[in-house]
Amino acid sequence: MKKLSIYSLFLIGITLASCNVTPNVSSSIISSEPSSSSEAEPIVSSSEKKKANGIFDFYSVNDFHGALLENPASYELGMLKVGGTLKHLKQADPQHTFILSSGDMFQGSLESNYYYGESVMKCMNDIGFDSMCIGNHEFDYGQERLADFVKWADFPILGGNIMQVNEDGTRTRQKDVGISTVIERGGIKVGVVGMIAGGIAPSIASLNIQGLDFADPWPLARAESKRLKEKEGCDVIILSIHSGADGVRLQDNLKDDFDAIFCGHSHQKENYIQDGVPLLQTNSYSRGFSHVTLEIKDGVVSCILRENITKVPDDYQDEELEAIMDSYIKEPTFVAKATEKLGTLGESSLSLEGVTYLGTKAIFEKYRDLDGDGVDDIAFAMQNRQRTVLMPGEITYGKLYKTMPFLNSICIVSVTGREINYLNEYTYTGDVEKYGKLDNDKRYIAAITDYVAFHRDSSLRYNYIPSVEDPKNVIKIIKDHPFDITAEYIKNDLKGVIKSSDYLPGNQGFNLYYNK
Repeated sequence: MKKLSIYSLFLIGITLASCNVTPNVSSSIISSEPSSSSEAEPIVSSSEKKKANGIFDFYSVNDFHGALLENPASYELGMLKVGGTLKHLKQADPQHTFILSSGDMFQGSLESNYYYGESVMKCMNDIGFDSMCIGNHEFDYGQERLADFVKWADFPILGGNIMQVNEDGTRTRQKDVGISTVIERGGIKVGVVGMIAGGIAPSIASLNIQGLDFADPWPLARAESKRLKEKEGCDVIILSIHSGADGVRLQDNLKDDFDAIFCGHSHQKENYIQDGVPLLQTNSYSRGFSHVTLEIKDGVVSCILRENITKVPDDYQDEELEAIMDSYIKEPTFVAKATEKLGTLGESSLSLEGVTYLGTKAIFEKYRDLDGDGVDDIAFAMQNRQRTVLMPGEITYGKLYKTMPFLNSICIVSVTGREINYLNEYTYTGDVEKYGKLDNDKRYIAAITDYVAFHRDSSLRYNYIPSVEDPKNVIKIIKDHPFDITAEYIKNDLKGVIKSSDYLPGNQGFNLYYNK
């Protein structure tokens, strides 16, 4: 382990002065954004517990999205800084330190997706995570990969409201994940309840969650909290939930069931006290993590510190963690793929919408002629919005991948003009004269990503393209990822030259059917 630099020692004075709390090990190595002094006063739960005592630190990472590598341009700290800091904190005081995740850890980078999340999971095991709740993007690799996560993890993976829909219509809890875990450490028992937002199905490619549903988490979470207190004798109850704090703040009387709540999903920096309970979420893509310090005095739990940590010392890393990362990101086959040059973006950056339009046009050009497959003419292509902008300069496979990391398939489907005219998604056609306008009552053949084609609402009804409910309208599903289609398009059709001005919503063929 590296020793703290002079810069890190300087942080001690700043952090302790700003927090106005009793020094603990966490305060000496991190730069944090604490709550204001008026909000940071101890808040005591109403529940009398057994006579336990001590000060305990809880850290939570949310929406990491495979951001293993540091990226200062976008304030991403990377795994070596985030993970190394957390590992040191726990090793310095293992009896009083807990590390949690509120979901969406794996999907989002080539460094993670190339290994279906294994690279991130191995790092989490080394750091010493105590639990993780399932996020919506944990389903991006399919349900079999979710089962892999459970096998790979040295800690419980939780999702207490993920329900299996049985043939008779009844619902039972999904067998691969639990609802809670009990951690006995430092003379106390901590119960961690893990949930995902209810009705989150619209945020997941529905083909990946066939046979699953997502129940209202709150009755289940509250009942489990009661069980953990009464049956397991837990002194502290933490809720780890993949849901933004806004959804949590709609609930009443949280202090009856929980001592702290760690959130996720909305990628926001949130730090609230709701009904006497701290609610925190800290950004995404390794841009920080959340921290709550709880004090137990004669069985009564108080929150004495809550903060969003967005900076850690520049020179702090962990050699074991670095070795694990290197075994993945320096593997020769991976390096060759990640550094493969696709082309150059020579103008301004390509906006998030521009990245999406680039991919949509690539899909259309690939599938516009499907002779021999029973389809002679593709009217248009459509896909879901991608994730980030593409900066100018050399474009490698790895750089492009981060802008569009979704593992969608391509569906060739028969749709009505009415369905498309009222669907707010990204479209492109190469034949504006013939398909510039769609007749509501006619059917058209289109190449559409599976996320859009099979999108469901929270009641599991096909709400984007109801036509797919009839199997005869689903001509074929092709296991080609939009990213790979786009990479091929840049190399072959564009000859490696990308112009951001070519992918604007008002350009010919783009976004013709958006109902403004």
